[in-house]
Amino acid sequence: MVAERYRLDQQVASGSAGVAFKATRLEDGFLVRMLRRDLDGVDDDYLLRVNQLLTLDMPGLPRAIEHFVIDLDGARSLWMVHENVRGHSLAELDAPLEKDQLLARLGEAAALLDPLHARWPPMIHGALSLSSLLCRGSDDRLTLVDFDPVTTNPSPTVDMRELGQIASTLVGKRDAQLARQLQQLLASVGDATEARTALATLRRLRSTEASPEAKTQRMSSDELAFELGVGSSEELELVDPAAESGVLAVAGEFGERLASASGSSIPVRREARKTPIVPTRKRTRAPSNDAPIMRPEELSRELSAAHRVANEMQKRRRVQVEAAKVLIIAFVALVVTLITLMVVGFV
Repeated sequence: MVAERYRLDQQVASGSAGVAFKATRLEDGFLVRMLRRDLDGVDDDYLLRVNQLLTLDMPGLPRAIEHFVIDLDGARSLWMVHENVRGHSLAELDAPLEKDQLLARLGEAAALLDPLHARWPPMIHGALSLSSLLCRGSDDRLTLVDFDPVTTNPSPTVDMRELGQIASTLVGKRDAQLARQLQQLLASVGDATEARTALATLRRLRSTEASPEAKTQRMSSDELAFELGVGSSEELELVDPAAESGVLAVAGEFGERLASASGSSIPVRREARKTPIVPTRKRTRAPSNDAPIMRPEELSRELSAAHRVANEMQKRRRVQVEAAKVLIIAFVALVVTLITLMVVGFV
């Protein structure tokens, strides 16, 4: 019995967010999910986070019902009460996911996190794990449960690193290379928006590889130029991966940022690019059939970095436009003031 209102029926999960239970509300028999989090050493700042979770109303996420604190012999614990979600967590899967299924599930998780990360300040889950990603029994859609109720870290990269760890765990020893690549890919993105772009690109490339018309599992230099919208393969300034021990050497700041973000030892050419690679509208010409140079996972990381640079450029343009507007308004006000003074002086 908890707070004389709830009966704990079963412990269903335990993680960094706390211990989760399936419970019953005694007054009407309503099934709920309750999360208990110890408050030892936690500042009172957590109340702001709790209020955010209580007012969170988003399609696809269970509704928060209430919260309360129980003090038992000086040991304080926070209880969060949410609607119960019928279904199973990714920790309860009977069989490993196929690669396409895994990418689809990761895309669903990123789509749920996207509107949270887009807020200002960003709102994160803070405790992503296999047990906090549930597949609804009604439609098999993914949902998020057991948000960390006391986290004060607003950085979406926390969720991205944890999602990368989930991907690596789901793949496991069946494909160590894919597990490492997915973990590095998600660790290199800044938020769920970039993760969705990278995962969608990876899924599209995998579907292209699986088609009967696919001649190779690797991308040619002209095909890569076609995808990024640059003029030719020479503009990419990529070297033959065979000459770099099978690892792609990425020119310019993109490679440096990706290598530092993922902690990998990817060799990077230090020569500065004359013009950055920014994705644009695809060209209509068909790509030529030259030697393949890039794997889909490597392309996904490159596109993610390019997308980030494009967003930064757009932000700078917006700042410049706003500054120009302020100057124009000030100039107009000055002209009006001068005209007014001239009219008053004439009268």
